[in-house]
Amino acid sequence: MFLLISVNCSQSPCVSKPVKPNTFFNVVAHGYLAVKNGTIVITYNKQALYLIAVYMNPAGNRDHQTAAKFFIFDPVARRYICLMNKKKHRFVAKRYPKPEELCWFLEIAAGDGVDVRYVVKVEKEEFALRFSKKGKLMRPISKPNRAESFRSRPVDHECSNATSRFCNATSHQKRHHHKQSLTIQKICSWN
Repeated sequence: MFLLISVNCSQSPCVSKPVKPNTFFNVVAHGYLAVKNGTIVITYNKQALYLIAVYMNPAGNRDHQTAAKFFIFDPVARRYICLMNKKKHRFVAKRYPKPEELCWFLEIAAGDGVDVRYVVKVEKEEFALRFSKKGKLMRPISKPNRAESFRSRPVDHECSNATSRFCNATSHQKRHHHKQSLTIQKICSWN
């Protein structure tokens, strides 16, 4: 005999949006990810950063798109978090997400199943954001460790206007749209 139980799981209203406000709490540094004065830091004030979905077509399917990767954008500093370049594996805050593949993050479950790691893949290596106990940004390494553990939470009350806020924060870049990602041009309808 089987018992069928209906469970009503409430989803975040941000799930279907291209721009999702989230907080990123670093477990080791006990603070929130942010960009201050052009530098990636840990702050103790809760601040929402934006996850901007990068939609890609899976192989062989032109109609279906998945958001496997995303940009991380600080709307206050108006900067993207990216790797500096393919040779210098160091995270920096950039005005434009170029080259794009150095700014595409993946969210990977950490060993405990509660925390996640935010990594950028370069060729076959993964480089994760990591911080010391004192909140200092550390050089990324390709082997996972606890310094990379984050707890990410959606900021649902900011979800309804996150896309317009993001487009307003980047509107000064409109005239330089050739430097901007095609994904961002589509989200903000810059033609």
